[in-house]
Amino acid sequence: MHRNDLRSRGGQASTDYVGVLAVVAAAVALSAAAISPPPLATAIAANLRHAVCVVAGGVCTAREARKAGLTPCVVHVRSDGDSVGAVIAVVTLRRGDTAVVERRSDGTASVSFLDANAIGGQTGIGFSFGRLGGTGTATAAAGVSFNTGRTYEFATFAAARSFLARHAADETTVGEGLDVARRVSPLHAPRRLPAPRSSSYEAGTWAELEADVKVSAPRLGARLTGEGDAGAARLLGRRRRGARTTWYLRIEQSAAARLGAVVGSVGGAAGGEAVLEVTTRDGRPVSATVTGFAAIEAEASLYGHSTDLGALARRLEQAGGGAGGSGGGGMAVQASVDLDLTVPENAAAFDGALDVLRLRVPPPALAARLADLGRRLDADGRVEVAYYRTSASVRERSAELALGAEIGVKHVRSRQTRELVSAWSAHGGALREREDCAAAAAA
Repeated sequence: MHRNDLRSRGGQASTDYVGVLAVVAAAVALSAAAISPPPLATAIAANLRHAVCVVAGGVCTAREARKAGLTPCVVHVRSDGDSVGAVIAVVTLRRGDTAVVERRSDGTASVSFLDANAIGGQTGIGFSFGRLGGTGTATAAAGVSFNTGRTYEFATFAAARSFLARHAADETTVGEGLDVARRVSPLHAPRRLPAPRSSSYEAGTWAELEADVKVSAPRLGARLTGEGDAGAARLLGRRRRGARTTWYLRIEQSAAARLGAVVGSVGGAAGGEAVLEVTTRDGRPVSATVTGFAAIEAEASLYGHSTDLGALARRLEQAGGGAGGSGGGGMAVQASVDLDLTVPENAAAFDGALDVLRLRVPPPALAARLADLGRRLDADGRVEVAYYRTSASVRERSAELALGAEIGVKHVRSRQTRELVSAWSAHGGALREREDCAAAAAA
């Protein structure tokens, strides 16, 4: 029987292709076994996310981010605070220390030690509700503060954590007191920290308002409590990093409230911060930055058991119940806009906007000056937006004494964390999703 040469050659080619595919499959299988890949579902999700990023035009890899001139994202922040406050008659004194560690999407990390000092005065009043059987107090305080900070940079997150473990205790109020004792003791050498990459100094004013109410309501058979506080601060500071000096104005606002009954309580807190920065190098402006930060948290407790609503929502989602809109949780959004002032067009537009603030521009020209700055931001501005999941824990201890004048002492220890959920960046164009940052946060 005559054999079809074309079919034979096609069959032979098919056999060859199958053989090649078999060899490739075997090599992939051996490589996969050697490197112990992540679970299949995780790998599929990562590949799907990357494919969506490519189709949507996002920033999908760290290499692409570097090529586009985009800065790494901060994917993890942990802040440990320790503060002591005293109220002597109407005088308020505070001293606080905070250690902050940050991990970025490019693998680098930083550790910052912040020292806060405040002095001010306070006054308070008490009141009652008569028939309702309720009482309450309100306290207002205001004063001035002076803060310092030091930041150290590391090539890896592991190196940053190791440095923090070695030196965090030395940077507290107690640790600094022991260091003073070591300096005057001939038997012990004082601690020696390396020179920080940058240092900062800031001073300003602060104000706080606190109130709490207790209502027994015997006719209703209930006992209700409520408390709230609000705070604000204005700080002018300077940060130095090599030949660069940054002058900044930081504005802070915060508020919190809690309502309780016999069975439990619910509460929430919100805070915001705005920072205006101008960076100079050798006395010449090189960049201007505006950064905004806003955070909100919610918590509920039942019979003394506290539940973070964000954590509860995540557990329900993992269990397949669906989080819906019932979980307030903790979330924060940070956005910044940066303009390179070494570009002549940017510098001219920025100077024009400053003339508006200096009241040097006639009213008819106000809109034109601001429009010029807006066009430069659209053309050459760097925009960064990040969404974080947050958590916080606070432990307080307080005591009161009466030694001629009433003295109150409070010790507060806190921990706050932020984990990146998603981020977007732009440089003279539309915002692009930072898949490289999301992948680094999930790693």
